[in-house]
Parts: sequence; structure tokens; C-alpha cells
Amino acid sequence: RILSGKIDYVYPFNKEMKLEAGVKSSFVTTDNNYQFSIFNNGTGNWENDVTRSNQFIYDENINAAYINLNRKFKSTTVQLGLRGEQTNSKGNSITEEKIVKRHYFNLFPTVFVNQELSKNHEMGVSYSRRIDRPNYGSLNPFVYYVDLYTYQYGNPFLRPQYTNAFELSYSYKKTINATLGYSHTSDVMTEVLVSDTAQKTLFISEQNLAQQDSYNLNVSSPLKFTKWWNSNNNLTVYYNKFKTPNLLNAPYESGRLAFNFNSNHTMTLNPTTSFEISGNYQSRQVYG
Repeated sequence: RILSGKIDYVYPFNKEMKLEAGVKSSFVTTDNNYQFSIFNNGTGNWENDVTRSNQFIYDENINAAYINLNRKFKSTTVQLGLRGEQTNSKGNSITEEKIVKRHYFNLFPTVFVNQELSKNHEMGVSYSRRIDRPNYGSLNPFVYYVDLYTYQYGNPFLRPQYTNAFELSYSYKKTINATLGYSHTSDVMTEVLVSDTAQKTLFISEQNLAQQDSYNLNVSSPLKFTKWWNSNNNLTVYYNKFKTPNLLNAPYESGRLAFNFNSNHTMTLNPTTSFEISGNYQSRQVYG
């Protein structure tokens, strides 16, 4: 059950400056009743397997408020924002008899500055702080079976992750765009795979790693080969590094340079017929 409501307000001081503000509240209750049954040959009935069934109820309430100030000067646009969020949550594993309650408040500032250097050239800088919360299934502590040798279980103590992101952007004729970015994420949520060599089984769960540092360069540009052949192309080069002092009783650190390239082509044969071809390449990368 999801119930949410919000109110937004905009006050334009003049053509160059305006104020935006708003509040929002959401209330979510999810009841996941996970049932296994075994057929009893003696009675001819299906019977509940209590060792593999599970009920997990999660309640979450988020209250938020924000304020943004936009100001346009002759060739400069500035936006300053601040959002506050209060979170109240309760995870209740009926089967495991475990209850985890959380109450926390956070502030998330944003700063955007865009500068028109000339008719064809623009530059921008930005900073933002954001939060990513665990999904409801990741918090469910019960173990369930993926297959005969693989088990997955949730982590009721999984914390949200926080990211501070910085970006420098450049645009030529509003068509060729380049962005250079850096972000630092604390309490990174990621899947951890633990192998049990004795039982020859694999356990999958989400854990918090201490931090992730990400450096990235993105370039996007349209290319027109002929009157009937257009394309949009995007290249991202990035370096992700994960680090945590204690993962499975040992320090962990891993990073790799990687890139992603995608290209979309549209070929128009006549006013009623066109073809589209797209391709994507993802290099080897480190995730979690």
C-alpha cells in the first residue's frame, strides 16, 4: 500500500529570478508472505513447509521539504537548492521474530552554475548530495532458495548509501556535450557472494561497503553522414574503486578502468519508411 501527497509552490520575483518550495510525505506498507508447500502423499493434501515459508512486513514513512532559488544573470544561470528528509522505518520479520526500527534525518544541498561563454559555447559546474535507500526485498532476513546450491537472504541492518557528486560540463552549439565528473559514495550497497566450499553452496546477500570513488568522462555527439542517415553517439570512460576495511574478515579493495559506447543510427528511405540500427559495447568492469 502506497500513500503519498505533495504540495509545490513557485514564486517568480521577476523574469530573472524565482523561488520554488515544497513538501512531500509518503507512507508505504509492504506485506511479503512467501509460502512453500509440500505434497503429502499420505493425506493427498498440500501442507505448508514452515522451514521455508516466510512473512515480512515493512513500514516506511518519509517526510521531505525543499527550497530552490533560480537566478539568471546576463550570461550566467545559478540554482541553489536544499532538501531535508526525515525517514522512519520498521522491518518486521514475523517468521524470524526480528524487528528493526530506524529514524534518521538528512540534508541534501545542490548547486548548479551555467555560464554562456559565447553564442556556441557553454560551461557548467554542479554539486549535489543524494541518498539511495535499500529496496524492500533486500531488508528481508529470511533465507530462500534460488536453486539446489544457491541461497539468497536479505540484510535487515542494510543502511542507505550517500553520494556526493561533482560535475564539470561543456556544450558546443547545444549538440556536442562533454561531462567530467567525480563522486564519492559512503556505505555502498552491493551484492556479496559467499561460497561454502564444504557444502558446495553459494550465499548471496547485500552488504554495505565502506566507500566507492568514481571518476567519469562522458562525450555525446550527433553525426549526420548524409541527408538520410543520422546518428547519435555516446562514449563514457570511467574508473570505479571500491574499498572497505572488513569484508568477510579481511580488508577489500578493487578498482578498474572501463568504458561504455553506444550508437544509434536512423536511415530514412522515404517519407513513410525508415530504419533504425543501434549498438552498445560495455567493457569489463568492477561492480561491488
